[in-house]
Amino acid sequence: MVLLTACSNNTPPKELAPDGSIITKAIAIELNLSQKELNDHLIASKPELDISNINVGKLETLYIDNLPGYHLQGTYNLKIKLPHQEVTQKKNPFELYLQRQIEGKTWRLIRRESRDQDKSPQWFSYLVD
Repeated sequence: MVLLTACSNNTPPKELAPDGSIITKAIAIELNLSQKELNDHLIASKPELDISNINVGKLETLYIDNLPGYHLQGTYNLKIKLPHQEVTQKKNPFELYLQRQIEGKTWRLIRRESRDQDKSPQWFSYLVD
C-alpha cells in the first residue's frame, strides 16, 4: 500500500517535476496496462502507439511514501497503428501520479487498481524507464 499525502507547508519543488519524456513513458504504461486487459479478452495483437502533443494543464506536488510526487493532469494526442488501419485521437485526457525515487534518477508511476473484485482498490507502482 502506498500513502499519498499533500502538505501545503512542505512540498517538493515544481522544478524537479517530470519532463516530457517521463510523462510520455508513463502514459504509455497506462495505455499498455489498459490495452493488455482488452487484448487478453479479444486475443488480439498489441497495436503500436505513438503519443504526442502532451499538454500538462495541472501540476500538484505531494509526497508519496515520503518521496517527492507529482499529480499531473492534461491531454495528449494518440496515433494507434493497427495491422490494417491507423487511428488518430486528439486531446485524450490523462491523470498521472509520478514519484521521483530517492536517488533522483528514476521515476515510478503510481496507479490505483482493483485486482480482486471483492477488495477495494489499492495503489500499485510501476517503474518508468
